Amino acid sequence: MSSECLPLQHHSSFDPGYQTYPYSVGSSQLLPQAAFYQPQQPLLQQPQNLQLHHHHQQQQQQQQQQLPLVASNNCAGGGSCFLRGGSGGAGGSWGSCRSRRGQAGRLSLHEFRPCPSDRSARSLGPGHPAGIDGVLRVHVVAGTGLHAPVVALRDLYCLLELDSVRMARSLIRTSTECFHWDEQFDLFAAGARGLGFLLYQWDPSNKHRLCFHGSVNLVSLAASFRHRCIRSERIALGMEPKGCLYFELTCYSISEVMCRTQSPRMHSSIFGVPIDILVRREKSGQQVPLLVQKCIDEVERRGLDIPGIYRLCGSNKSKISLREAFERRPGKVDLSADKVPDIHAVTGLLKDFVRELPEPLFTNALYRMLLDALAVEIPGDPRGGAKLMLSILDCLPPVNQETLVAILDHLKRVALRSDANKMTLDQLATCLGPLLLYPSPDSARIMEASFLQLGRMSHVLQYILDIWVQSDTPPQPRRGSGASRRSNSSAAAAHRRARSAGSRSHSNDRRSYHGDTDRV
Repeated sequence: MSSECLPLQHHSSFDPGYQTYPYSVGSSQLLPQAAFYQPQQPLLQQPQNLQLHHHHQQQQQQQQQQLPLVASNNCAGGGSCFLRGGSGGAGGSWGSCRSRRGQAGRLSLHEFRPCPSDRSARSLGPGHPAGIDGVLRVHVVAGTGLHAPVVALRDLYCLLELDSVRMARSLIRTSTECFHWDEQFDLFAAGARGLGFLLYQWDPSNKHRLCFHGSVNLVSLAASFRHRCIRSERIALGMEPKGCLYFELTCYSISEVMCRTQSPRMHSSIFGVPIDILVRREKSGQQVPLLVQKCIDEVERRGLDIPGIYRLCGSNKSKISLREAFERRPGKVDLSADKVPDIHAVTGLLKDFVRELPEPLFTNALYRMLLDALAVEIPGDPRGGAKLMLSILDCLPPVNQETLVAILDHLKRVALRSDANKMTLDQLATCLGPLLLYPSPDSARIMEASFLQLGRMSHVLQYILDIWVQSDTPPQPRRGSGASRRSNSSAAAAHRRARSAGSRSHSNDRRSYHGDTDRV
């Protein structure tokens, strides 16, 4: 995994000679959907006292300082999110760049607004504006000036953090001081105040070493976005102790991301198709979609001991290639480490699948009932609430029931390895609760705003997971007369395979990213 040194020269630290925009203090709510990115003027300020020929020479150098970008099929909405020079960034709706696939372009360094590292968000008290709620799409483009005084060549990868919690990791790039990543990540934020970038040197034998770090104050940045009526910006972040990281940040609201629209290709698509229609079309003899079963099997084969499993997200580019493979021949997709080195791309694919279901796996009708069941206390029966919750799950359609049981059994096995993967029940519920429970747009419009809080959805899933983990044999909803029953031998065989897969958990990545640096 190597990348050539970028054909550009740039200062290695934040240059105060660049024009900056003052941050303003105010509310940090996300921009409305009508807000779009406005093209920025070149930020490099030309000195006025230079001779004319020197001025023209600087202009020629600016035109040559371009970042070549290959076509990037990395839009989580199912298409291509690609930056083109002079376009002003991707400020449209979620997944709106699908028509750009296969194009190529160049991205000028001067379209990035220089910004110094700012860690002040960590010290904000309760009187300051709240953090950002929504999804942050972060496109890590490249880093420059990241040279070392001793070694000439190094391997670097980038970790992304929200409020000191690690959320994503890039691939490893090999170079001297210029590193070309061109990777995009979608980070779910709940009151996030700070976005951090950590550049580590990969070492196969020793603990990975932190080389460069930088932070962005999301509270101030959101106020700046609102003041300038934009929702997306390209930023050149000054790293510490030196260097510069180029990235683009776009903000989306939860309602935009959780749109749950039905795919127009009902007879051929995998994503955005009602789950019962998908299972009937696959004709696999199981009540669980092939994608769900394949992802679960692969995570249990090599991902149960990976720190941050289901919290760290894979790059959108990796997920898009997997999506396309499943759309073509779902039964032939190979998710092994040789084909998909990053296990987080597999978990990200599973999360995208349940997020894009036209109706949530728990269904719109049962969400309000599940919320009400949390508040029920039956006198003299401490497990009465659990029985009530399971009786509600018994109302799910057969395919939803079978798929939910498969996911809950899987999450139980993940939580039982929390000493290694650092993912407790509450963390798993935070990552997956909204994806499994957030209602469809028509249902969401008639619900109270408090019902759409992500924390309430996470609370529901955590309560159900607590029930699932409390006994050696996870309680399963009763199957109605119309549900498809599996024989006892088939169920026992499935559990034996699950236990066997869990015992074989290991990482086959050619170059492991899962060292001590991933521990939270």
